Amino acid sequence: MTFPAGHVLLADEMTDVGRLLDPPRARLRQTTLHALTNAAFTSIQFQSEDYDTVSGHDNVTNNSRYTCQVAGLYVFTGKVAFAANATGQRAMQWALNGTAVSGSQDSWPAVAAVERQFVATTYEAVLAVNDYVELQAFQDSGGSLNTSVATAGTQSLMTARWVGSG
Repeated sequence: MTFPAGHVLLADEMTDVGRLLDPPRARLRQTTLHALTNAAFTSIQFQSEDYDTVSGHDNVTNNSRYTCQVAGLYVFTGKVAFAANATGQRAMQWALNGTAVSGSQDSWPAVAAVERQFVATTYEAVLAVNDYVELQAFQDSGGSLNTSVATAGTQSLMTARWVGSG
């Protein structure tokens, strides 16, 4: 953002400057086990917020979603923790307004019968107010498989950060 010398900031410009200094952001964690259906992507539910500066998340209602309150460009990061199981594949993807984001999927084989954590790809999106983003997980172990919340360090999580007006 560049302003000429002597420029008097207008209200909307002051709002933009304020957002740069204190941008909308959230860090969401899963604190309750969630059963993942076999061979289907499932949105991860987040029951705890370390912070949520503009109330983009609700711990109870639609708790898998971060809903945009301030339009603009956002960066999302996340990880999913799977319970121990050595069968099948594990995968993650991002979804925007309930639809899988093309090119956002990562997958890995289950390699050992121990708890596993996987980092999702970073996702950038230009969002309008009320657009929502979800982190989704997949497993095909042959039956239902839980996420893991063994310790705070191994819980599934998602972060959201506004980085500009887009």
